[in-house]
Amino acid sequence: MQKLVLDALNFRYNKQKKEAETVINWYASNWDEESLDIIDEALDNWIAADDKVVALYEIAGDVDGLTKYIFGETNGTSKEPTFPEIMDEAEVANQVR
Repeated sequence: MQKLVLDALNFRYNKQKKEAETVINWYASNWDEESLDIIDEALDNWIAADDKVVALYEIAGDVDGLTKYIFGETNGTSKEPTFPEIMDEAEVANQVR
């Protein structure tokens, strides 16, 4: 059960990172006067989610998973999760506003 909970949280935090990356990329390509603040907020969200993923591996004592995650070999699980469809970039950008 613990692995299921940790995998669910890992999935959640990696989804949050992908959403933040989408916002950052969209606003970097579609610049306006609000872009800096929006990109800054998305970057804060990305950092917070990444810190949580690292903390999960530290708490679980999963040194191998953490090492793979840090080096980008996987997102830290033994099996890559399938992410649901990420909202298209415009939809995510509208949510941020």
